[in-house]
Amino acid sequence: MNNMTAYNKVFYFLVLLIIFPAFQGCKMLWRSVRYNAPGVTDYQLFASHPIHREGEVSPFVRSTRNQLPPAADWAQGKWFKEGMSSEDYLRKTGTAAFLVLHNDTLVYEKYFDGFEEDDLFNSFSMSKVYLSALVGIALEEGLIDSLSQSVADYLDFCQDSSLRQIQIGHLLQMTSGLKSSEGYLNPWATSTKLYYGDQLSNILAKLELAKPPGSSFKYQNISSQLLGMVIAQATGRSLSQYLEEKIWQPLGMEADASWSLHEGTQVEKAFCCLNARARDFARFGQLVLNRGHHKGQQLIPENWLRQSVSIDTVAGSRQRYQNAWYLTAEEEDFYAQGLLGQFTYICPRTRTIIVRLGHSLDYNVPWYDNFKILASLKTKPVPTPFHKRDLKKFAGNYVFGLSNLADTSLVGKVAQFRARRKGLRIRTEFGKNWWALPNSDTTFFNVKYGRNLYFRPDSSGKMGAHWERRGNSWDLSKQTEE
Repeated sequence: MNNMTAYNKVFYFLVLLIIFPAFQGCKMLWRSVRYNAPGVTDYQLFASHPIHREGEVSPFVRSTRNQLPPAADWAQGKWFKEGMSSEDYLRKTGTAAFLVLHNDTLVYEKYFDGFEEDDLFNSFSMSKVYLSALVGIALEEGLIDSLSQSVADYLDFCQDSSLRQIQIGHLLQMTSGLKSSEGYLNPWATSTKLYYGDQLSNILAKLELAKPPGSSFKYQNISSQLLGMVIAQATGRSLSQYLEEKIWQPLGMEADASWSLHEGTQVEKAFCCLNARARDFARFGQLVLNRGHHKGQQLIPENWLRQSVSIDTVAGSRQRYQNAWYLTAEEEDFYAQGLLGQFTYICPRTRTIIVRLGHSLDYNVPWYDNFKILASLKTKPVPTPFHKRDLKKFAGNYVFGLSNLADTSLVGKVAQFRARRKGLRIRTEFGKNWWALPNSDTTFFNVKYGRNLYFRPDSSGKMGAHWERRGNSWDLSKQTEE
């Protein structure tokens, strides 16, 4: 289901009229213009490999209430309005399915905008955590020797080029150094070609390094595509077959799934496009929450899952991304994320799993912060009444110090805090500009970006600040007065 405004439709139709004669027969360009942006039901556009279920379905314990807390207690962002119900908020934010499990009980399940419980949903990049699980299994089975193995051991086209330097772990950690462009709205971007195109072999033949592998993090779909191909070569099965054998069938999924293929090939779109029911995505979340255990079987190695949710910044890795999972500095929750706001959120501390599947693109919904509230890790911040004069004591230029994770990238950078009627206006030297609203006399927050500021004077009475974003934090010292 694609949400295109009338203006967008006219614009892209005119573009198509102008450029189509020069690109007749190019499926990638036609599809990217015709469909504008990927959709949650795009599995209908592509050939796929089936992933069959088998045996008894693993049942959920169900709550009789099927009810979320009032939206006023948890829903945030620009779409939340006072008096709105939780269902109104979910519908307004383009939600197709929303499931919440707590202590192994399905406490809420609801579908919106014509979607139903037996529909398949495109996972988009949530598929990457399934790749991660399969890597862990293949390592345990000895089909992959180690994460430091060269991809050239499995991919012939990498053997006689600089791509030999790429290790399997680099693909998993998004530190491959490959030259690639992301973004589905650009019809010439690598991701668009991978998603809509029929030229996989040409893309692979033209791959080159932009940076040394293992030197820095860059999220890119081509790395996951290569990882999927490595898994297939190492195991001698397609991704679909290996997932079916190792996870889908033994876990007791309720429905067959599918994995979309690259046009004209038998190769799965590994970076995306695992198509399944919402409840089966939740069952996988349960498996991860239970450290890979299911009914006496160890389906995913426990050590692998423990490593996957532990922060590791070696070899260019990003502190918030580990084995395809997004982490927080507190290491108390983590999640898989895909385009259109596809999420599998897991909080071991409160044994909460949330699956949210969307059908429209909106980056202005603070889903992660909403999930933390629903998981009882935090409460919804509420702005307190204030006047501009109350904020002047916090205004000034502040200098960044070390982060709680010893990150030095912002050390010495300056942030300007200015008192305004709307709140504190924050401008930084590194492009992070935002408004902070007071939550108390010394605490400020911004829901959209998940940021908090905590002010406290030092022993000399000079104001200092503590900048926090989703568990990562920095101390700031005041440099000058406004």
